[in-house]
Amino acid sequence: MKQPKPFYRRFTKTWYVQIGKRQINLGRDKKLAWAKYHELMAQRDSVADQFATVAQLFDVYLEWCLTRRSKGTYGNNRLYLRSFVDCVGTRVVIAKLRPHHVTKWMDAHPSWTDTTRNDAISIAQRPFNWPIKQGRLDRNPIAHLEDKPSRRRREVVYTPEQWGQIMSEIPDEPFRDLMTFLWETGCRPQEARLLEVRHIDLRNGMAVFPPSEAKGKQHPRVLFLNELAFTILERRCQSVPSGLVFRNTRGNAWTKDAIKCRLM
Repeated sequence: MKQPKPFYRRFTKTWYVQIGKRQINLGRDKKLAWAKYHELMAQRDSVADQFATVAQLFDVYLEWCLTRRSKGTYGNNRLYLRSFVDCVGTRVVIAKLRPHHVTKWMDAHPSWTDTTRNDAISIAQRPFNWPIKQGRLDRNPIAHLEDKPSRRRREVVYTPEQWGQIMSEIPDEPFRDLMTFLWETGCRPQEARLLEVRHIDLRNGMAVFPPSEAKGKQHPRVLFLNELAFTILERRCQSVPSGLVFRNTRGNAWTKDAIKCRLM
């Protein structure tokens, strides 16, 4: 790639250099202009990133996530990052981004809970931390936000009586099996939805997700089976020899929205 050189405009009596699509004013004094030019070239990657738009950075970050993060994580990042760009516009450059842009974004979504706001802001901050670690960006312009809400702790615990009332309203065996397994093992709903026959070790009374499929991606996730959970998996493995263990009455996978709808 041809390296840009300073050029002089007579009608403005000023020196400039063009980096990418941006023309940078180097001043009127030739000696000082060339000194500034050499300083810019020494920091060219950083300068290019500083003047890139937020939308461009998000696009590059999402492309990186596509091959290095799970499909669900990528989809969640894409949803909130696009929402942010839709709110602040595609022309805002990184160097001009300020916390008030995040406030504007939050104000545009009054129905979001504190937990959703916390998640959304955290996702919007990540693309800036990513180039900082690579030495291509000096700072995160929205790293410190005074009004970032805290996540709400989920502390709802059903009593056995309440759980019995819930189960009495479920007529079909597929959904009863799913809900009973959640109650007996205490696993996450997503883990039950994605549980496959290959994860199950009936001989040792457990189900094991390898690190690549577990939350955090660092350690295996082990579900220890009590007698009732063991019985459910043993019976379902007989009818489903491979693939997902828990399926609806049509033999299809449970989705989070389907489960939510059944509980409403």
